[in-house]
Amino acid sequence: MGDELMQTMQEVDSTPRLIVECMTSTLAGRRFAFTATDLKRGVLLGRASDCHVRFDASKDLKVSGHHAMIDEREGKIMVRDQGSSNGVFLNDVRVTAGGAAVLSGSKLALGQEGAIMKLLVPGQSSGKTSQGMHQAPQAAPADRPLRPAPGTGAVPVAPAPSPPPPLPPADQAGRGMPSVQTDPALLQQRAPDPGPKPPSASDRTRMVLKEEARVAEARPRRKGGAGVTFAGALLLLLLAAGAIAAWHFMGQPR
Repeated sequence: MGDELMQTMQEVDSTPRLIVECMTSTLAGRRFAFTATDLKRGVLLGRASDCHVRFDASKDLKVSGHHAMIDEREGKIMVRDQGSSNGVFLNDVRVTAGGAAVLSGSKLALGQEGAIMKLLVPGQSSGKTSQGMHQAPQAAPADRPLRPAPGTGAVPVAPAPSPPPPLPPADQAGRGMPSVQTDPALLQQRAPDPGPKPPSASDRTRMVLKEEARVAEARPRRKGGAGVTFAGALLLLLLAAGAIAAWHFMGQPR
């Protein structure tokens, strides 16, 4: 009975708890599997000879000797900075010695220009974010045609758009929004005076005809006035000639 229990415990312990998949560096393409026992002891990543994930000391120069550690405490897999020179980044967020929780599919970078790894947790969904929250499903575009639900053949009906908010009553216009009838500032805003309206074609025609009639009416008056002036001048000449003749006649000796 004891041997069977020991064998079962060994089989459970041999199940990978964490898989480290190297994406870049000299270890690109290699995968490292660690059990729950390994994580309790701590998995070291770096260039030192005692690291569990050991990088090339002569080529992976952005990776420190003891760069990061991955361990498991209270059921949470954590990654911690071990005093590295270029920092540890989990999903592009810098990690301190206090550590950050690892979720399946997380991206681990040893330095901004160092080695990049993908951390996989068997049995855990990779659709979670680094904060452990599921991403909200994106709404379908409005122009996408609706399809029948599987197995029903019924087309789902899109929700009707909400009606616009009602306008405020006339007697409450002065409370919320300004009213044209009650707001003096709006009453003072009048349209600019466009000025005198230009005469139309018919008005111009009437004005020309009126001017021609006035000129034609003034012509006989000017002619009559000229005739009267000429007759007056002739009468004055006759009177002057008569006066001269009388004076001359009276001046002759008798």
